[in-house]
Amino acid sequence: MSFKKFSIIPDISECIFNNRFNKIDKLFSKLTGDIPLNSFPIYNIQKNGNNLKLMISLPGWKKNELEINLINKQLNIIGNKIKKENKKNFIYKGIIKNNFNINYSIPQNSKITNAKLKNGILSINIEQKIQENKKVKKIQINKK
Repeated sequence: MSFKKFSIIPDISECIFNNRFNKIDKLFSKLTGDIPLNSFPIYNIQKNGNNLKLMISLPGWKKNELEINLINKQLNIIGNKIKKENKKNFIYKGIIKNNFNINYSIPQNSKITNAKLKNGILSINIEQKIQENKKVKKIQINKK
């Protein structure tokens, strides 16, 4: 189980130690043969004005294998693969389809407007409403 968070304001502590943690995780993963924590699922966050779009790469997943919940500004995405006996003889199997449970913190005053799974990409649109009293207001400087 891995937890991921994103915010409009970056977390400085994550920036400082993130790269070192990733290198250590990959080293231990090579030694043990396990999958690194940060390798699945991979995602992008796109900003369009005040709105955000979270895109998670989930090749081979179906809608009925995914569950999306929003609890107290925590977006929770759970993937449970449906067990099927696959009799095919793979020489190499690189497409990972492990169960997962990830969390994202979404910004205050935002709501999920849309979620869709298309071509192996789960897209979740997040509409962020900025209150009038929190919007940036430009103040003109007088010449007097």
